[in-house]
Amino acid sequence: MTKVSEQIENVTLNDAGPIIDDTKTYGSAKGWLTYRILLVGFLVSFLGSRLASFGLAVWYYQQNNQVSQFAMIALAAILPGLLIGPWAGAWVDRFPRKRILIISQLLLFSAAVVLYQLFLAEQLKLEFILPLVAMVSISQSFSGPALSASVTLMVPKDKLGKASGLRQLGIGVIRLFAPMIAGWLLLQVELKGIFPITLATMLVGLFTLLACQIPDPKKSAQPKSKSRSWQDITQAWRYLKQRPGLLHVLLVVAFVNFNLAAVSLLFVPMVLSFANEAELGTIMSASGIGLIIGGGLMSIWKGPTKKMPMFLIASISISALLCLIPMVTNSWLFALGTIGVMICFPMINTSSQVLWQTKIDPEYQGRVFAFRQSLVGSMMPLSVIVYSWLADKVFYPALLENGAWVNVWNGWLSGLFGVGEGRGLALLASMLGLISLVTLLVASLNPRIRKLEQEIPDYDTPAHDKRAA
Repeated sequence: MTKVSEQIENVTLNDAGPIIDDTKTYGSAKGWLTYRILLVGFLVSFLGSRLASFGLAVWYYQQNNQVSQFAMIALAAILPGLLIGPWAGAWVDRFPRKRILIISQLLLFSAAVVLYQLFLAEQLKLEFILPLVAMVSISQSFSGPALSASVTLMVPKDKLGKASGLRQLGIGVIRLFAPMIAGWLLLQVELKGIFPITLATMLVGLFTLLACQIPDPKKSAQPKSKSRSWQDITQAWRYLKQRPGLLHVLLVVAFVNFNLAAVSLLFVPMVLSFANEAELGTIMSASGIGLIIGGGLMSIWKGPTKKMPMFLIASISISALLCLIPMVTNSWLFALGTIGVMICFPMINTSSQVLWQTKIDPEYQGRVFAFRQSLVGSMMPLSVIVYSWLADKVFYPALLENGAWVNVWNGWLSGLFGVGEGRGLALLASMLGLISLVTLLVASLNPRIRKLEQEIPDYDTPAHDKRAA
């Protein structure tokens, strides 16, 4: 239930922060200043969206008490964006990015307005929510690649890590405090009072975007009339095939995310096997604390010159922690482990984002980033389908009292994970962490991945191959 609620919370999120353009000042001091100003606008909008999505999730479940409907909404929040993602990336590269971001922001604002009006008219039903959620999903499939590709041209190369760290720090703070604020607002002004706050914050993001310019990359000499969206999508694939190090990293990340998505699905029932609801809330807040620490660290420290070692070390650390944390049945130790995991995520995201932003020619970043987003994003629904069956039918009953695996290896498994409800899920989570750990250790031996930064020059170096693959 909680995991599905988080999916609904993401429905109205405005992840398409505003950006900048001055084709003569790529990566300039002016761009760095403007990025920070625009980040404030984005975070204000993100806070309002988080308040509304949390409030809406609580209100809707109280009205319906049907988890199946939550699952349908979660699916509508994911699938449309995944399906249209590659085409969205092609459009990001073919049209002015400021225009795309403004349209995306307007779609998000319009969806929030319609949701508010339906709520006031007491007509906020599933048949109306699903298309609005799908519209938001499609909008974000455009805004995500457009934002990432634009930041590359705004921020000086040596500050890309700090830019990513600042954004993740802000998001971590909001994810920590927004549920508390929303819970207080629900008691004071109810959902009808939260919607106007959300609309006001979205307008802040929109006006900040309108007031700034956004850089578009220099285009190649090929005529636009001969370009087709499908050709643009296949170009993204061929572009990556010519850079096997990046392609190998992408495939490894997709597989690891396939496992981590299942771990997040198992999180709540696993914790509730030894903790109460209040302790669960404390542990979930610990994840926000970890994001704040990690994001704060990356915002003041740009990280090592070589990003791939940090990416691999942080990824391996998370996988190793996920092998061990599910064995813990003490709330405070579990919370400490969760903080450790979440500290590593900003390091992974920052190093990965900087690598992609510096190695991919800006002319192709929209297509390539959208391809990456769709591939990695598709792992979540696939993971839910595969591992939810395994969790329910195999692992959950395995470590119940008198379960099939209680006495396996002379009780070694039950000695590590315990016996009772949810302990089989802890075993599955630990196994997924182990699979990810082995995958990453093997990947670290791959010379294409280990030497990626030496083999693939930055896009602004003379040695960089600017062909469209």
